[in-house]
Amino acid sequence: MAGYSVADYEVYADGATAPTAVVTNDWWTMTGLASGSTHSFAIDYVLTDSSRSPLSAPASGTTWSGLTWGGIPFEWMEQFYGSDLTKWPSATAALSPGGPTLLYVFLSGGSPLQPSTWLKMQLQQTSQGLFLSWNPQPGLIYQVQASANNMTAWTNLGAPRFAAGNVDSIYVGTGSHGYYRVLRLQ
Repeated sequence: MAGYSVADYEVYADGATAPTAVVTNDWWTMTGLASGSTHSFAIDYVLTDSSRSPLSAPASGTTWSGLTWGGIPFEWMEQFYGSDLTKWPSATAALSPGGPTLLYVFLSGGSPLQPSTWLKMQLQQTSQGLFLSWNPQPGLIYQVQASANNMTAWTNLGAPRFAAGNVDSIYVGTGSHGYYRVLRLQ
């Protein structure tokens, strides 16, 4: 909502007439949903002058069934590999030599059949300093984290980032190196 002074966002779940949640950022997670259940969501926002947007059209989603293949939901595996479990690759197997595992591709929001969607990060030194860039999947939300102690403890670097496109980057300092990772939140 660049250019607007948003006081909060109101989230309406499953046709509720009163907000299910009121949040001050542009992401929210609902917990306690039953496996295999379908839910709808709509949002509006309230500006600091109390102006209110119209309620959005509802969007819906269905939770995973709860069955997993090495931590990957069965529905996701079936989408890419069909229903014959004997043809499913291992969740911990690299998809290509030196490439990510199937589980990592699932967790990062990519497609196991399209290497261009596999999350790749790169540090780039510019005249303005060091930037971390990556290839997010549009519509997903990512969190950049940094570690100052050999990757044993991580801290968030900035706020969660909504992927409006398939390229993103963040300034990470003036040094020439560091430990960074990008996590998909949703």
